[in-house]
Amino acid sequence: MDASEIHRRFNRETKNKWQAYGSHRAHVMSCLLRQGDPPLRNRLCLLGAGNCHDVDLPALRSHFTEVHLVDLDSQALERGIARQGCQPSDNLQLHAPVDVSGIVATLDTWRPDMPPDADEIDALLRGASAHELPLPDADFDVVVSLCLLSQIIESLVVSLGSEHPQFLEAVLRIRKKHLETLLKLTRPGGRAILITDVVSSDTAPALLTLPETQLPNAVADWINEQNFFTGLNPMAITESLAKEAELCQLIARHALIKPWRWNLGQRAFAVYALAMERK
Repeated sequence: MDASEIHRRFNRETKNKWQAYGSHRAHVMSCLLRQGDPPLRNRLCLLGAGNCHDVDLPALRSHFTEVHLVDLDSQALERGIARQGCQPSDNLQLHAPVDVSGIVATLDTWRPDMPPDADEIDALLRGASAHELPLPDADFDVVVSLCLLSQIIESLVVSLGSEHPQFLEAVLRIRKKHLETLLKLTRPGGRAILITDVVSSDTAPALLTLPETQLPNAVADWINEQNFFTGLNPMAITESLAKEAELCQLIARHALIKPWRWNLGQRAFAVYALAMERK
């Protein structure tokens, strides 16, 4: 399956699951609406907005002067805003199709049964590092990645294969680039927020029934047991913020927001948010 199709397929499969996103949406909205004082609440950019199930668009439009939705799937954005009774305007701007990662077109040509060589992978990562998003006036007060990083990493799993000797290197470099993208789109003093799933009930079945109050300790246990999606360990990500010189130069401070459960029918995910203030 093409990397771009992974993203579009997920949007198609979840397009009618607005209700199932309810508790997850409440947590995401709590993260967004509490960011900073009123002077910060001007321009918001959501990366990986998809069907827009993660957010309450009317509430965001009343809270922010501008809301920008970015996604690879233009059809998902269009049906997502229509479902919430909205349409594009100066206050609600759509940017699609936009590949946030800068790797999708190349990944679409790769297959795990015909793995690329080292030179091809290096070329992919150099291209991703140089990739700039085509967003006008990219100086936002709040920038959010809406469970997009896990989809980008999943595209690497499908197109490269998790057993490839350079797979982990590719994941870490793409993750670093994603964090840089979030921060560089954010104005000094603004907030960048990474929201991502970290583990699913596929490998942590207790997620389906665990009381919400027990989730933080359970997630910590799963992480200690190495039970998490590759590249999405929150402890490793926060460590990278202190170790990577390019990220250190951009971040004034950061904080993890405690995890929550995202139920999608017979499958559930543990999700957390990492809030970063731009220097």
